[in-house]
Amino acid sequence: MGAAQKGCRSCKEKGDRNAVDEVDYNKVCCTLKRYTIIKSQFNIKEGIIMEKSIKIARELGHAIQQEEFYLNLNAAKDKADADETLQALIALFNTKRVAINNEACKSDRDEETLKSLNEEMRTVYSQIMSNENMIAYNSAKQVFDSAIQRITAIVTQSAEGEDPDTTDFDESCTHDCSTCGGCH
Repeated sequence: MGAAQKGCRSCKEKGDRNAVDEVDYNKVCCTLKRYTIIKSQFNIKEGIIMEKSIKIARELGHAIQQEEFYLNLNAAKDKADADETLQALIALFNTKRVAINNEACKSDRDEETLKSLNEEMRTVYSQIMSNENMIAYNSAKQVFDSAIQRITAIVTQSAEGEDPDTTDFDESCTHDCSTCGGCH
């Protein structure tokens, strides 16, 4: 502790003592204190803003879960999960996929066996995709994905400064900016 603790005039008047080694401690002392106060107020305000935004995001999550597109997807998923025939086909497909992988990894693999397994797997895949519950699920999933894509686009564009009341999802957007002439 080579230098004595010094405080600026303002701090001395308030009875505060701050250790400042700089020559012009009158400026540094209060400046540092003001910076600390402003910084702590900013962090408090930032936390409040973040809490408000998080609360609104959670409310959006609840609202989405009440939407028809969400409810339809979950109902279709439940039906597909309960469809024993569909589940058996999915299990068979996965078994065929593993068999193909195992055969392909062999050093002495048999190309005819691989060809046969591939054909069997394609047949099972076709049966899965033509199952009425799988068709319903895929349809509901497509509607769900479109709705979520639109919601996400509105939130993202609003966060980037667009007007939340007018911004919307552009279905022609490829998300590859090199192919774009501009978003607006």
